[in-house]
Amino acid sequence: MHTEHFSGKVVVITGGAKGLGRGLTEALARAGAKVVVGDIDLAAAETLCSGLSGEGLTSSAVHVDVTDAASVERLVAAAVASHGRIDYMINNAGIAAGGEFEHVPAETMRRVVEIDLLGAAYGTLSAYRQMLRQGGWRCFRTRCRRLTSRRSTASAASRARSWPRVRRTASAARLSAPATSPPTCLTQVLSLAA
Repeated sequence: MHTEHFSGKVVVITGGAKGLGRGLTEALARAGAKVVVGDIDLAAAETLCSGLSGEGLTSSAVHVDVTDAASVERLVAAAVASHGRIDYMINNAGIAAGGEFEHVPAETMRRVVEIDLLGAAYGTLSAYRQMLRQGGWRCFRTRCRRLTSRRSTASAASRARSWPRVRRTASAARLSAPATSPPTCLTQVLSLAA
């Protein structure tokens, strides 16, 4: 990632307090971005932002449940209230469920799909609406999957099914955007575990 592009930009990151999201938050804040960290674990997000503030960097923590469209709307509204706009939306929130696929409870599979698919769709829609009011938009979807074994997992199966839907959602938004809008960019991040 070329972080210099983010200097002075307002970046909203869902799932930004831990794991890949935390790394993105730290890197972008250090590159000069104003980062709004949306996470279901508000205490972890506040701790991260407090540490970044101690380095003289700009970040804020907002509680968000990406399975609730209204919660995601409040996250975007908080970013706009604090900074007057958003420049980038990074839909990073995601969960994993492990084990042999045939033994994964339906409730677990449903939760993975709600967070990984609907969370990205709600984030894209909320940011898209705000960015259209501003005259342009960019939306990133990060996806981190650990490849540790040949066993099928609930997470891998549901994410494999949800990723094309996320791309189609963004493509539909891109096609309906005014011709003057900047293009959308989706990123898939894979992490290979040792």
